[in-house]
Amino acid sequence: MISATEPPILANHMLRIRLGAQTFLAHHTHVAQVLPIARLRDMHDERGQPMQQIRLAELLQHTPAPAHHALLIATRRRTVALLVTAVDLWDLPSDISPVVQPLPPVLRHALTHAWITGILIADGQPLQLLNLRQIAQDALKQAAQGEREQRGQPINRSDEPVSRN
Repeated sequence: MISATEPPILANHMLRIRLGAQTFLAHHTHVAQVLPIARLRDMHDERGQPMQQIRLAELLQHTPAPAHHALLIATRRRTVALLVTAVDLWDLPSDISPVVQPLPPVLRHALTHAWITGILIADGQPLQLLNLRQIAQDALKQAAQGEREQRGQPINRSDEPVSRN
């Protein structure tokens, strides 16, 4: 997580992610590969398991959005495909300061998940910087807990709290 004492994050290495009409930013280094959704059919991760596909708009509790692209995020356990409407490399407009502002501590601690790490103002609109790796890891945990609940296995609640590094 970004803190006020860490060096600023420059916005010139960002992906612009669209979920319907909403726009977000993310570090390009979090994404192993970008694919059209049609290429995900029958795709397996490095362990030979079916690729976990998760609609990012639903995770962020936004209005359902059409999904046309998959952002492949490698985690320690598996590769996750986060489904989005559109994604491109973000060209920073010349009139914008390229520094992403960290979330103030009061906002950072109010979030349920540590998925938003900063804000950049572009064209008068705040763009949220997403931590796609954390989102993918948390989504895998939620999916695993859901599978255990369906099988009637006890759930280890100790891994519920999200780290706020």
